[in-house]
Amino acid sequence: MGGPISPLFLQSMGFFHTCLSIPRAGVPHRPLTHRLLSLDHRRVSNHRAAMNPSAEILEDSSVTLTCSSDANPAASYTWFKDNRTLISEQEVHFSSIRSEDSGNYSCKSENKHGQSSSVPLLLDVQCKNHKPRQSPEDNTVEYSAVVFKKSAEGKK
Repeated sequence: MGGPISPLFLQSMGFFHTCLSIPRAGVPHRPLTHRLLSLDHRRVSNHRAAMNPSAEILEDSSVTLTCSSDANPAASYTWFKDNRTLISEQEVHFSSIRSEDSGNYSCKSENKHGQSSSVPLLLDVQCKNHKPRQSPEDNTVEYSAVVFKKSAEGKK
């Protein structure tokens, strides 16, 4: 490695900062750039909200909602249910979910460089004992102990 170098210069490109060293004038050199330091500052990106399980959710089952993003410094998270603040955590866990927990859930992640919000996840909790059964022969739909009869138009 040869010769003295000039003081360091800070090059800024958006949220990526790189320090460079450049040989002094009059000193024989070939084009040379030393990467000495790289600081990565990122706004919140790749923001995701996920539900596990993602299929049909029955009462009393365990459900976890997870919010994640790529951010530096790390993001803080806030969950909302039907547009009302629920909890300031990365995850919401229901160990025994109830039908009252149904609703639209969304999360927000933010750091000092920005914030991002997820699209709402519809959490639709199904009652265990109220699965509809339909009999094609007589248009009867059963719900537990209650029976509803469909009537054809014009018939009494």
